Amino acid sequence: MRTPRTIVTAGLIAVVPVAFHRSYQMLTSKHPSMYKSLYNYSNAANQRLSMAGSLARVIHSIADELKNKRAQSTSALPGLNSMLVPPNSPPRRGTRLSGDAPQRVSWSHMESTGYTPKRG
Repeated sequence: MRTPRTIVTAGLIAVVPVAFHRSYQMLTSKHPSMYKSLYNYSNAANQRLSMAGSLARVIHSIADELKNKRAQSTSALPGLNSMLVPPNSPPRRGTRLSGDAPQRVSWSHMESTGYTPKRG
């Protein structure tokens, strides 16, 4: 389901690598006045590091950081992230004591009119 929050989050995830790539290109280049045209400036920047290379660099650095975090963490429960589960926490159990599923409530009397019911 696409909610405004997921749309904004996806947009931010898409913008961050582009911002990293553009910043890296600007920081590793000569002054723009040293080039004949903006096309030459852009071409030189892409020759140094393309967007695909920039994304690969970000992915490798995140993967290395994740490996380091996993190596440092000592999880009391195997298979669970120690940062998400506090140490010495009791195991999770189901809340339903019987095997019966709860009955679905019918709200048809409210849905038919389209109005909020009166109080009292």
